[in-house]
Amino acid sequence: MDLSAHVHVPYCGGAKPTPEMEKGRLDPMDTVFVTKSLRKKQKTIQVPLDINGCAHIKLRKGNYSLFHKHKLLSIKEFNKLYRPENNKWYTYKGDSCLYKYLSNPDAVFEVSKQKIIKVVVKSRCYTGINPCIDYSGPLRP
Repeated sequence: MDLSAHVHVPYCGGAKPTPEMEKGRLDPMDTVFVTKSLRKKQKTIQVPLDINGCAHIKLRKGNYSLFHKHKLLSIKEFNKLYRPENNKWYTYKGDSCLYKYLSNPDAVFEVSKQKIIKVVVKSRCYTGINPCIDYSGPLRP
């Protein structure tokens, strides 16, 4: 199975973008985790991706969930990396929001039918991949 995983980064600049810039860009992920539920337990494997965010992996038939590597961090570790400290322009929606986000897979797929899996995680201007932060500050002109 061929897997590709990227983060979509929107155009956040102030100048009028070209049509190409307006589409944003896809940054390749370097690692994802794939989980398969087995009766009463789960099996999780780490999948390193190449410089283009791609990998060829072999999985047995079944249903799988895919998580960006940051979703295996604790709430404290995630906040340390992806939450601005004490900034008046950012509002944190709380640990319950973040717990829900970290618990949900970025993709769910079945091995048997699909031979190619493409995953794109969306980020936002000013807050990146953290959906539990709102930005209310000035926008770029």
